[in-house]
Amino acid sequence: MNEFLLINSNNIGDLIGVSGLIQFGLALLSILITYVLACSIKRKVSRSIAKIGAFWLGLLDKVIRPFVFTIVSTIAGGALELAYAYTPVLLYTFSIIGMIILFLKITVYSFDYTLKTNKYRKQIKTLIKLVLIAVIVFWTTNLDVVLASQLGKIVLHFGKSQLSLWDFLHEIIIIVFALGIMLLAAVALDGWIKGLREIDGNLKQLLLRTSKILVVVVGVFMVLPSLGFDLTALSVLGGAVGVGIGFGLQKIASNFLSGFIILLDKSIKIGDRIIINNVTGVVTRITTRYVVMQGFDGSEMLIPNEKFITDPVINQTYSNGDIGIELVISVGYSSDLVLVIDTLKECIASVPEINQTKEPSVYIQKLNESAIDIFVRVWPIDALNHATTVRNKLNIAIIESFRKKNIEIPFPKRDITILK
Repeated sequence: MNEFLLINSNNIGDLIGVSGLIQFGLALLSILITYVLACSIKRKVSRSIAKIGAFWLGLLDKVIRPFVFTIVSTIAGGALELAYAYTPVLLYTFSIIGMIILFLKITVYSFDYTLKTNKYRKQIKTLIKLVLIAVIVFWTTNLDVVLASQLGKIVLHFGKSQLSLWDFLHEIIIIVFALGIMLLAAVALDGWIKGLREIDGNLKQLLLRTSKILVVVVGVFMVLPSLGFDLTALSVLGGAVGVGIGFGLQKIASNFLSGFIILLDKSIKIGDRIIINNVTGVVTRITTRYVVMQGFDGSEMLIPNEKFITDPVINQTYSNGDIGIELVISVGYSSDLVLVIDTLKECIASVPEINQTKEPSVYIQKLNESAIDIFVRVWPIDALNHATTVRNKLNIAIIESFRKKNIEIPFPKRDITILK
């Protein structure tokens, strides 16, 4: 029966008298119990819910009261029915109201959370509320039957096909409802996956992509039969898509599959410092088509996933974050090389950002025409963030120490002979 229990003329008489007062009293008691239980449950589960994502914590805050009220009022109605052998219409009506409010809260919150970066967020949220309230009113008051009979008389013509206005609106409602369920499922899976602490970033990215694809596929296969589409026709579409991928979309398909390969083999991860095609940067994001690398000047480079499969890639943080800094210091041939090497080691020890537990490399690299090149390699504690600072401090320390000890830093000289 589509009629709302409270608006059913057969039940109005039951609400007048002692039974109605008892039900009103139990309804008020249910509200009080709901408040106490909701506060208690929220305190106990908030910490564990917060660990798996902000979405679930916000959803708990929205639904905990209508959820508890629905359960409490239903239990109260069942107990009253068992005790006095009659149907407590009002209490069951409140239970239905609780379920309706619960549905509204979940749906509106999910859309609001999904569209939180959209500038039309408030307008869309208000529209969703109005649509949901209208649908619930039509369903609970039996107005949908009246509308169906009236709107069914209006026929829309689409070429050789025709469709009644009611069927048209009915299909739109199905599509909107399916989109809402898909958004809710996508957001719920997104929040759950991001809250998992026992898996690494690459596996999270892979699960996020797979879950979104799965939601879309399941949604399409659920909606199309409801709209009267034959799913066997999708086989023809799938063949056409396959031909398109074979010709014009092969690069897109290659990048898409390469993205999954990168996430599965963990060759690069978010936060890795990468050198590819003489471009150096830190990976900040891995998408289905490209990898975002941030350069040291703050610029972001979008490199297709395929490049990380086919081109040589230097991952400086693949197994650990130890990255060395190399310098070449030139000194004159008149310099005391033992003193030079000892001075360089003292300079290295004076920089606190250098990891002193790892032995630095200091040796003669090359004998040039006018200078001797000394190679220096040190290991910063945090090379990703302090490489430039370490290099700068070490250069200053070397120059000052060489000046104090009169160690010559040669520079190109030319002797000019003037012939008379």
